[in-house]
Amino acid sequence: MNSLPKFSVIIPTYNRAQRLCHTLQSVLNQEFENFEIIVIDDGSDDGSEESCSALDDPRIRYHWQENAGPAAARNNGVSRATGQYIAYLDSDDRWHKDYLKDTAKQLENIATNSFLYGQIVVDRGVDKYWIKPARAKSDTESIFDYLYVHSGFMQTSTLIVPAEIARRVSWDETITFGDNDQYAIDLCQSGSNAVMQDRPLVWYLDIDSGDALSQLYIHDAKSQRYQRFFQWMENHYSSMSVQARAGFEAHFLSGIYAWRSPLRSWKLLWHARQSGTIGTAGMLRQLLQNYAPKIYRKMTNFYVSIRGLSLSKTHF
Repeated sequence: MNSLPKFSVIIPTYNRAQRLCHTLQSVLNQEFENFEIIVIDDGSDDGSEESCSALDDPRIRYHWQENAGPAAARNNGVSRATGQYIAYLDSDDRWHKDYLKDTAKQLENIATNSFLYGQIVVDRGVDKYWIKPARAKSDTESIFDYLYVHSGFMQTSTLIVPAEIARRVSWDETITFGDNDQYAIDLCQSGSNAVMQDRPLVWYLDIDSGDALSQLYIHDAKSQRYQRFFQWMENHYSSMSVQARAGFEAHFLSGIYAWRSPLRSWKLLWHARQSGTIGTAGMLRQLLQNYAPKIYRKMTNFYVSIRGLSLSKTHF
């Protein structure tokens, strides 16, 4: 019998003790029980260690590190993992109890050089939900086209990566915002095949919060944490189609230049429109997001509250 766990669940955390409890409990509630949990505390001072200890489960391994960012915490977790697969989970997300059971079954039927990602149930705090991405990446589709032309998404808490691949392909520790794109791009460019999971079984918390790295464009768009991702992407422009580069620049860089260089911002949006990456409605949405991100978010929340899915229709 192999005594090593099937999954090593890597959870980086920073000052999220209360949310961390819910995240950990969602793993401990899994019907598939052959896993270890590695919590990497990225310099918290809010009692996160006590939250882990209170659950009193030997499968939880807690490690504290000096604050170095989520990428460094994930890499630290991978270096300590003993499982066959690395399962990433952010400390404010949760898994459905069937998540690892379904994942283990699906892994039996895919190639060994593949990794899994999945759809997420997005919780914006409005009692209705949406599911993203809308579709899977095709085998012949460029990762750049999938992400930036067709609005694809490979969210961190859905990633299941063979440990052998995870030790070769690391998270770039200079990047915080955009880290899920960086890692997905590097995985695909390493020759790994991306396979979407069968059901959306990951709960993604997307409530407005100043400490959420995914919302830096709202709270601190000038932050170096936000802009390092763009510097990293410049090295990949030669691998991108015209449409993918236009889509990336329209969605991200047009916001950076919206106030300090409005003409350049407009040119990026117009180029994306001319290349067929976005339509007129997409341009208008991006302009609103660029110049009034908080209003845009409120409008999106309102739309989801009216047109979103009820909990019974999200598999949770």
